Amino acid sequence: GCAAAPEPEMNLKTLTSQSPSPSASPPTSSSGQCSQECSSEFGKCAGSKTYDLCRQELDAGTGPLGSLCTKGCQDTSAMAALRSSPSPSASPSPVPNASPTPSPSSSSPSPAPTSSSTSTTQVTAGFQSNARGSTQNLEAICNIYASRGNCQVLLDVPDQCAGSTTDCAAVFCFHGSGGNADPWKNSVGAQLTSRKVIGIYPQGAPKTKQGDTPGWNTGDVSVHDDKEFILAIVRVLEAKGWTGRRYAFGRSNGGAMSQELAVNSMMGFSGIVTWVTQLLKSPNQAGPKPYDYTHPQTGSCTSPIAYLSLAGTADTVIPYDGGAVGFTGGTLMTNSESNQLWADTSKCTAGPSTSSFSWSGGGKTGSGELHTWTCPSTTPVRHYKVTDGGHNGVDQINNKGAWAVMLDFVAEVETALNTASAPRVPALPSGCAAAPEPEMNLKTLTSQSPSPSASPPTSSSGQCSQECSSEFGKCAGSKTYDLCRQELDA
Repeated sequence: GCAAAPEPEMNLKTLTSQSPSPSASPPTSSSGQCSQECSSEFGKCAGSKTYDLCRQELDAGTGPLGSLCTKGCQDTSAMAALRSSPSPSASPSPVPNASPTPSPSSSSPSPAPTSSSTSTTQVTAGFQSNARGSTQNLEAICNIYASRGNCQVLLDVPDQCAGSTTDCAAVFCFHGSGGNADPWKNSVGAQLTSRKVIGIYPQGAPKTKQGDTPGWNTGDVSVHDDKEFILAIVRVLEAKGWTGRRYAFGRSNGGAMSQELAVNSMMGFSGIVTWVTQLLKSPNQAGPKPYDYTHPQTGSCTSPIAYLSLAGTADTVIPYDGGAVGFTGGTLMTNSESNQLWADTSKCTAGPSTSSFSWSGGGKTGSGELHTWTCPSTTPVRHYKVTDGGHNGVDQINNKGAWAVMLDFVAEVETALNTASAPRVPALPSGCAAAPEPEMNLKTLTSQSPSPSASPPTSSSGQCSQECSSEFGKCAGSKTYDLCRQELDA
């Protein structure tokens, strides 16, 4: 009484092949077509990048595709179907009234990314909010910077910063060496409920000269140009309608990146907060040019900047009193030297004065000294000296969450800059020029007014979400478009 199941409608086509030979690496069919393993991996790639970028990676023999595919192998039918499919960053269907928007002010420094494609990358205008403790993927940027391998930029938007445009401050948060971007949503992100601040959490690329540990290229430890990548993120945000100022938070290796962003003022940052990393004393320059100065000096084009630092006197990774530290690529200043150089650069007239504070973190409690210089209100300089504190910073300062203290500092600076009608990027010293606009070929698409995020996520135009588009690409790597569409609709 039981019947066999009907044949599946899978649209399979059997190709005649020669007798199989022992497996080789990478696998390929004898007809010259890409193997099934390659086709499946290509589908995953196309879930987050364009067909062209994935094909370039395959043909160059780089990344995951390079290890699974034979260079120049022919597309399978599943791969060919992705050639005409919209890229994940593009709209799956035409968007009404889609039109390019004028490029933002040229005062924003942004060099041309070396990995950019000649094809147009589409960016949807506006910002949707997300719940605290969650994030969004910033669109487009990783299509352009696929060569970073583990490219990811998380976007954290509170309700008060949602809209077709926003002038909220953007805080770029840089993790330490070996870390990842995700935890920022629970530290900084948890504090954004009542603040006009957008969180930007980039993932560090492998430090190719230090065992591929993820982190930031400070001191020439990688082939990746992280400052170019950061400026490209700025360009994408501007294309979406962001007009605010930019700040940097960084821990350890991320603090070193924040220091370099402040030194090279063409990067356009108005303030930084560093945890347990001071300025390098030597070398004077390191890493990709032209934004390669390691401390304020002749030629660095360093502008006055708001500066807040925190460091522990018992830190054994980044010594409080500086010195030669191999993995930094040079010799660190003492914290006293580093802080005073920033005070001098930021036109402070006296200080530091000293007051005490209490701290707790890592199961320890203690006290410390807050050093405060007399500076313009737009460029305050302060330092938390955590007596007996280690490398991981603190959880609380005077019984207040440490990240809330750091964000209060940003709010204070924003108020002063707005009162002074200051520009969104610092004025550069005489003889210094802003960096050119990046050649990123962005096209901004008009969207409806963003609404707070819901589950399951969807774009405000009713189109499939970025998460859905990425998973669809993975599905299409092993099935046909029609079968994946049937699964989605069911």
